[in-house]
Amino acid sequence: MLDKEEMKTILQNFSERFGDDETAMNELRRIQEDHEERINNESRAYDSDGVLYSEKYDNLKRRYRERFFTSDEEIKEDQKEDIKKDSSKLTFESLFENREGDYKKGM
Repeated sequence: MLDKEEMKTILQNFSERFGDDETAMNELRRIQEDHEERINNESRAYDSDGVLYSEKYDNLKRRYRERFFTSDEEIKEDQKEDIKKDSSKLTFESLFENREGDYKKGM
């Protein structure tokens, strides 16, 4: 997709080639506004759970980085918590209690 400056250059070239006809200028303005709206919407894309994709991506990057810079004690504590969590008994129904998404809407 063209960025804002590339689109502006293309629209200016069209304007210069076809003259400053009012109808042509209105159409070019519509194209420019539509393009800007699409760019703005893409930068604010949300996941199905209502969280911005950019926030999720930043969170994943942070967690990934933290894995390499944690101390041995922190790793052992995290492991103890995981073992405690994994040792609890699960039922079939409890597997779906914390599921993300919109599967519960139909129920």
